[in-house]
Amino acid sequence: RDLHSFPTRRSSDLVQPPVIRQYIVALVGTTRGSGPRPVAGIERHVRVGASPRGAIALMKVAQSIALQDGRGYVTPDDVRLLRHPVLRHRLVLTYDALADDVAPESIIDAVFQAVPTP
Repeated sequence: RDLHSFPTRRSSDLVQPPVIRQYIVALVGTTRGSGPRPVAGIERHVRVGASPRGAIALMKVAQSIALQDGRGYVTPDDVRLLRHPVLRHRLVLTYDALADDVAPESIIDAVFQAVPTP
């Protein structure tokens, strides 16, 4: 392919509605037990939740997905699409979670179910 035929937009050029940013902050906060809709018992399984870097990573991945789809804006579906690979390694599980074989993906899914989608 000719280099001129590739898109010239960058993911950082995409529109990031404040509601999407607030959604991501709420998700990451919920992994730390401080979100708007706490997950009951999360402290039994998560010793340390995702950091602000996790929020940045979620936004960057969501922007990239939107760009690949040819959109100039990010949707909640973009945020959800790669939630497991982005957040899985950012959760430090408790010994109880490891002993009970609790998967990080199940915790991430519980967080996404608890936080209202905009």
